Amino acid sequence: MMRMLSVVRGIAALGLAVSACHALAQEWPTKPVRFINPFGAGGLIDTIVAATRPGIEARLKQPMVVENRTGGGGQIGMQAIALSAPDGYTFGIVPSNTMVISQFLFKSSLDPLRDFVPVTVLVDVPLLLAVTAKHPARTVGEFLADLKANPGKLNFGSPGRGTPPHLAGEMLIRSLGLSAVHIPYKGGHDSALALATNEVQFMVIAQASLAGQITAGMVRPLAVASKERLQSLPDLPTFEQAGHADLQKIIPRNWWGVIAPKGTPPAIVNRVADEFRQTIAEPDAQRRIKAVGLETVGSTPAQFAAQLPDEARRWGELIRSMDLTAQ
Repeated sequence: MMRMLSVVRGIAALGLAVSACHALAQEWPTKPVRFINPFGAGGLIDTIVAATRPGIEARLKQPMVVENRTGGGGQIGMQAIALSAPDGYTFGIVPSNTMVISQFLFKSSLDPLRDFVPVTVLVDVPLLLAVTAKHPARTVGEFLADLKANPGKLNFGSPGRGTPPHLAGEMLIRSLGLSAVHIPYKGGHDSALALATNEVQFMVIAQASLAGQITAGMVRPLAVASKERLQSLPDLPTFEQAGHADLQKIIPRNWWGVIAPKGTPPAIVNRVADEFRQTIAEPDAQRRIKAVGLETVGSTPAQFAAQLPDEARRWGELIRSMDLTAQ
């Protein structure tokens, strides 16, 4: 009898705990919610915020305050997120390079899997293979043939050492057993200009970084590493459609997502994920996001958490093989 009573009390306590968590999520938020961006304004973060802020503010009935905490290759912003009170009023909107890649490039006490709670992946950032318009290749096959015929003679650019375009370019040429010279630049503007002027012959980079040059006909995209064609470039085939499904699997996934400080109540984490998922499904948000070559995701916290270890393993292996020095 006593054992049965103990079980009943345990079930009752669990029910009260669940009810309390539900009530917490319903009552929250009672003040503005802060979202830290570890980089400055401009670029994809502006599009993501513009696409999501109206819906998030309408759903939460509180302002969505975006705070740019720049410096240290994103590490200052990540530290600010990690050290914030886990009360549900501070989150981060971060790219995959600061959440996954930076741990292998910078000397830091931060552990992405230990110090943050994954909330949701908002968007994928498909990377495309683009050549300067002065290069004769019109297809992926033609470009690879030229790369193979001229080992070490073609240059590829990136916004800097250790950035996703740098690492993606390395993954591409290494997977094929080929060689090319990497030239890092100080940011996306300079690297895009280098491709347009034939300082470098190719890049593996997001559409948004080359939008002006593509429109002006100064660079030529050959294929994109996504499951479907981009709405913003409907004539551009995926790697699979171009006959190179192997490269589609090799070129890495990049994304922007929402994270929270460790210890943030699960009920609030789940609610934030749900609100963002509904927001990015709205027609206006879809239009804004897809116009710059992004793909909406809206993963659950569990799905987001599950993908991180494999991404860390893959990036870590590449960076160690390249002997990129931690800073």
